Amino acid sequence: MSDPTPLERAQQKSREMRAAGIAIERLDPLEKARANPASLRLAVNAKCFDCVGRGEDPNWRGEVRNCQLTECGLYPVRPFRGNVEPGAVG
Repeated sequence: MSDPTPLERAQQKSREMRAAGIAIERLDPLEKARANPASLRLAVNAKCFDCVGRGEDPNWRGEVRNCQLTECGLYPVRPFRGNVEPGAVG
């Protein structure tokens, strides 16, 4: 048998935690950025999350992916863009 993928290992750990009654804490991008203020990636993710309404829309990732604000300085590095060629904008 092949080794489980990282995703499969994480899913198994999550199942084990739920079975043991351990609550899984989920942080939104703003909370993640506050927890690690030195991370530029987390800061960009938090700004995009904030810009599209702080999760009011359950599909906030899709809103970030479909962002049309090309004048935004963070537009070229926004998260959830899908497969984008290196150096390509959007």
